[in-house]
Amino acid sequence: MNIKPPPEENQRPWLDEHDGCALIANVRKGGRPTHGNVKRTLLALTRMGHRTGEVQGEGDGCGLMTDIPRIIWARKMQSVGKSGDIVTDPQFFVIHLFLPQENTQEIVRQITETAALNVLQILYSEAGETKTEMLGPLARRQEPVFWQIAGYAPGRDPRDANARLFEFQMQIERELPIHVVSCSTHTVVYKVRGHADTLYKYYPDLRDPEFESVVTIGHSRYSTNTETAFERVQPFSLLGHNGEINTIARLREEARMLGTQLVRSGSDSQDLNRVLESLIHRYHFTLLEAMEICFPPVPHEAEALTDEQKPLYRRYRMGFGPFAQGPAGLVTRHGDECVFSVDALGLRPLWFGETEKDYYFSSEQGVLPLEQNIRDPRPLAPGEKVVLNVIRGSTIRVLGDRDIRHETLSRARALKPVKQPSPLDVPATWNAPEAPGNLDTWRTAVGWYRSDRDIAQDMAEKAMDPIGSLGYDGPLAALSTDGPRNISEYFKEAVAVVTNPAIDRERETEHFSTEAVVGPRPAIHENDRNYDEITPVALRLPVLVGGQVAGEPLLELGDYAQAANRGGTMLLEDAMALFGNKAIRLNMAISPDETVLTALERLTDEALDAVNRKIRLIVLDDAQAFRDGWRWLDHHVALAAVDRALRLTLDDFGIAFRRKAGLVVRAAGVRNLHDMILAVALGADAVNPYLLIETAVGRAGTAEERAERVLRLLTALEKGLQKVTSTMGVHELRGYGKTFGSIGLSTPVAEVMGCVNFAGSDERGMTWDRLDRESSDRSAIFTKPARP
Repeated sequence: MNIKPPPEENQRPWLDEHDGCALIANVRKGGRPTHGNVKRTLLALTRMGHRTGEVQGEGDGCGLMTDIPRIIWARKMQSVGKSGDIVTDPQFFVIHLFLPQENTQEIVRQITETAALNVLQILYSEAGETKTEMLGPLARRQEPVFWQIAGYAPGRDPRDANARLFEFQMQIERELPIHVVSCSTHTVVYKVRGHADTLYKYYPDLRDPEFESVVTIGHSRYSTNTETAFERVQPFSLLGHNGEINTIARLREEARMLGTQLVRSGSDSQDLNRVLESLIHRYHFTLLEAMEICFPPVPHEAEALTDEQKPLYRRYRMGFGPFAQGPAGLVTRHGDECVFSVDALGLRPLWFGETEKDYYFSSEQGVLPLEQNIRDPRPLAPGEKVVLNVIRGSTIRVLGDRDIRHETLSRARALKPVKQPSPLDVPATWNAPEAPGNLDTWRTAVGWYRSDRDIAQDMAEKAMDPIGSLGYDGPLAALSTDGPRNISEYFKEAVAVVTNPAIDRERETEHFSTEAVVGPRPAIHENDRNYDEITPVALRLPVLVGGQVAGEPLLELGDYAQAANRGGTMLLEDAMALFGNKAIRLNMAISPDETVLTALERLTDEALDAVNRKIRLIVLDDAQAFRDGWRWLDHHVALAAVDRALRLTLDDFGIAFRRKAGLVVRAAGVRNLHDMILAVALGADAVNPYLLIETAVGRAGTAEERAERVLRLLTALEKGLQKVTSTMGVHELRGYGKTFGSIGLSTPVAEVMGCVNFAGSDERGMTWDRLDRESSDRSAIFTKPARP
């Protein structure tokens, strides 16, 4: 099997696109469209010009999302000999496109052919009117062709029509060099590289008094670390976003596993928009449900839900998860439903105000003169959502947090509750492997240092972790000449950007969670074909204790299980027993006739075969290392390769194999927090660091004293995991992704690890051949005295 990933899998986390911007949304009371609603939104964007960016005097980008201006479109349809009445049909659609200046007509021809294949009737297809002279010099150099298409999407209802339009959009994005600005039966988007006044002057449509809208969303960019381009300008099809998605690497991975087609070279906001689109159009969620899935209540708030609500939100968290963390003020719209929200920590402001004419949401409290407000604007609280439902020609229905939970529950589909597997009546049995020789030489052979041993024992005594404010600061393996180095020593964590600093873990402690979900993902909807009766196990932290080697036990299994339960986890033995014959152990070692690369290929093939056989828990186990001629295989390399293979292999319904099975690593080479967090980011549901536990706890003292040391070790690891994630502005561990890079790996090895790499090439750095040689060196070390 080829374990080399496609190029888009190796994204550079700190070069991903993020935005910080001005937001405004005006919703007309009474539900009747007016031109004044559009003008007031543009004026508000002008007032917030101080929140927008400039490049050589040109604005970073500004855009509007409005209702389809049906009066204007009736005129356009009449201009091409069609009846203007078609624009009032619920299945009438309008598409706005940015096309390249070259081969425009050929691209339009291909779009028309693709539309016909998708049973879409195109009635109008013309270049939209724009004023190039209103652009600055930089914008003129990259100005696209603005193209408008309108037509009819036959179907059962508007939801079916929009789902068909979405699949059409996915196809033309795959096949053609275009940017779809909007594609809907409800809304259109106008955007430009420039300021708000540029937007108003560039598109004559916006100055037409008959351009009317009930809901108008405006956005101006202030992009701190992204390129300025027409395609990056917001709003996108559903949202305007002020902030940054710190967990974008994990969000993208999870989205791909659901079969989501992400935007080519998209920003974090674009990819969040695409995830919401997929949940709405492919899984038939409403916008409110999709937002609750992507931005679920934090765990301590979820505990306060009613008994009726808890099972639904538990399913959403386990079936998807908290993968859109970071500063986020969001205004979103689909059809006649609008959802406004603030991130869980309230790091980006969003103000809710009301005038005689409109409800409005803005990133600035004073966006309107004080006398226009009929009540004081209020900021949305951390994690709060507000929903506005437009009842056309009548009123606006406003829902607060309490109403939102009831509304989400009322819309939920009839899926069985996700239940924890039943506790075992008796502790599971464990076929303990033999300890491979002297403990000190064993530790040395798998990469341990004296400092690792001392720190492990210190954690078990003091329940405190050693990680400082700058994270892992070990020496660079690429500069070492002191024997073999584990692959984790080639990695360094990235740091948070200036506009988005680390979170204060002590002050925000109730928001932090190290929860792990071990096993297959439950279905989130009846359209999710992944559903079966095997449910995952939720743990307070991604550490499984147990996994003991043969000989005098650290603790008897019953006592060990009790200590694990107190620490928020369980034994590896019990976890495997819960899955019964749906769990499997794979040999994470190199057989005498294998190389590192062929061992990885064997492991990935075995893992894929296991999922095909409906195995639901895969344990990568290094028990065979140093036995019968088998050599040690770096657990992080093995994990990265297996996780990648499972994520990139899709079933017939486009769902990744990785969603169908959990992945656990049992490894003696997990020595510290750095090793552990790296394993979690590389795809492990949980880690069984059995030699770390053995080293930290030891055999001294009574069973009760050893149980307490286990508990203190787990406490130290939990605190350490929280501290590491906090440095990147992440408060829930499940969202932590590949926010690190390597120094000194060869390009082929770095590609398997799926991370950015520096100071390496195809032939230089840690190559496959060198990994092979070092694996043999470790076998030789195993027979020698321990490293001093």
